[in-house]
Amino acid sequence: MIQVFVSHSSQDRSFVESELLPLLRMYDIGTWYFKDDIPSAAIWEKTIREGLITSDWFLLVLSQSAVASEWVQAEVQWAMENRKDHFVSLLIEDCVPSNLHLQLIRYQHIDYRHPTDDARSRLLSIWGRRLQDRFAVEIELVIDYSRANMPDSIPKGERKRILISELATVGRARENDVCLPDPMVSRRHAILKVREVDEHSTLWLANLDALNATFVNNIRIDKPREIHSGDRISIGGVSLTISSMRELKPR
Repeated sequence: MIQVFVSHSSQDRSFVESELLPLLRMYDIGTWYFKDDIPSAAIWEKTIREGLITSDWFLLVLSQSAVASEWVQAEVQWAMENRKDHFVSLLIEDCVPSNLHLQLIRYQHIDYRHPTDDARSRLLSIWGRRLQDRFAVEIELVIDYSRANMPDSIPKGERKRILISELATVGRARENDVCLPDPMVSRRHAILKVREVDEHSTLWLANLDALNATFVNNIRIDKPREIHSGDRISIGGVSLTISSMRELKPR
């Protein structure tokens, strides 16, 4: 499997986790990225350098915050010395790439300021993948934490867009595709799974925790249930409303 190192600012984590990683994993492209803020140069040397060395490709998420990040600058410098011919950059907002590294002038950046199928196709084509060669579902979740037992520092709501090809996990642990940092949510609480029915992709929700329940439109689910746009999922003190759902068919 191809392994891609994803270099990004921590401020762009939402884009990386909700758009970029699901897309790459959907097409069997392995990814390496650092989830947490890097506290020291020693941690960078030990952890990030290992990820850089073991990855075949270097993918840069370009934004104003990335240009200003000393850690991204260090990663790009390493890539220019070691992965110059296996280097990809995504422009997710207006910025001046050469302020990050002068050699970025010679690269043609993929315009990802408005994620479209054309942008996704251009990215996947680098590794010989064709967009939508399998069934998938793209959903947008409106997540409401107003009833959750969480610190005041955490926002009470957010929107999250997810691309699901096979399944997405939901739970409190950070490695989940949908992370809900509420103590009433189990570490791995539920899954969203795509099923093909009569040449259409459908989305199903299943609860994984026998003690902590999952509800759809205030009804407890005891077995997998198909969900649709407009449905409201309740897990612990968190409410997730599916504001939109789009079926992606193979071409």
